[in-house]
Amino acid sequence: MASPHDQDQELRQAKLAEEKRLLIEERRRAAALKKSQKAEMEEKLRQKKQAAGKPLKGAVVKPSAEPPKSADQLQSEEEEKKAQREQEAAEAASAAAKHRAMVALQAEKNRRKQEEKERVAKQEEEVQFSWKGEGVESFR
Repeated sequence: MASPHDQDQELRQAKLAEEKRLLIEERRRAAALKKSQKAEMEEKLRQKKQAAGKPLKGAVVKPSAEPPKSADQLQSEEEEKKAQREQEAAEAASAAAKHRAMVALQAEKNRRKQEEKERVAKQEEEVQFSWKGEGVESFR
């Protein structure tokens, strides 16, 4: 006959084995759920891309039906692009110059405003000193 200590140990081992089996089963279920959720998200993304008209992964993109361009056409396109880049550069330079002018104008306004504040503060200070002087003289 098994001792009570041996029976307790067997019972503990059986409980541990059952807990381990349940834990493994739970992990498998969680992994399966995660995998199915991932598949659902990929399917939704694929449907969104398809609805937006984007090519799907692995799909063959058909080449355009335009005929090949001649050397003259390619050269004229390059000249147009170059002219457009030059125009954009000129516009950017003009905008930068305008911005610098506006900043300089604002700085000048701020400087004048500060000078006016200082001038007014100095006048007020002089007025206060003159009043104090008169008040001191009248008490003597």
